Amino acid sequence: SITASHQLMPENLLLFHKRHPEVLVTVTRTVPKDLVRGLGEGRFDVCFGLELPESPLFIREQLFKTDLVGLSSSASKPALRTSLAEFCRKPLVLITRSCDTRVLLDDALRRARVKPRIVLEADDVTTILAMVRAGVANAILPRTLAPGSRAVVTSELTDLIIELRGTLLYPRNCTTEARKFIQILRERVRSFA
Repeated sequence: SITASHQLMPENLLLFHKRHPEVLVTVTRTVPKDLVRGLGEGRFDVCFGLELPESPLFIREQLFKTDLVGLSSSASKPALRTSLAEFCRKPLVLITRSCDTRVLLDDALRRARVKPRIVLEADDVTTILAMVRAGVANAILPRTLAPGSRAVVTSELTDLIIELRGTLLYPRNCTTEARKFIQILRERVRSFA
């Protein structure tokens, strides 16, 4: 999915390629409902993402849990712990509304009666993180996507309690190649979770 693709996939794909250089891999990044539809139509062998929907047609395997955190440029000297309302007083860059992570965040903002000042929406986490590093806006993203750099500070949002699940979705009779990739994901993703 969009939120899982940035930090969680490149190293896993590289390891898969090193172990199985003869296998052609095509990566498609899209929203969860399109991932499930593609899996059902046989266009995908395996789907990996946050908050993938339930489906009786596929095996759903949870690999890890994460929460949402605030991300800010270190130059802005943000608080390490703050409320959602306080954090959202600054301009925000958020993942697009087509993403299930964003739907959950929007629900939490409504319940908390917080009106965020959104200046940019993007379906690309790299773009969002670049805007944060540049000091243009803050972001709220899954903790697993927080970069380990001095340029970006992670803030605990004390009243934002959303637990996201990193999951795999695959057919009961998946391909040999998909099984090999699933094994790599199990090994590597669980090691950081």
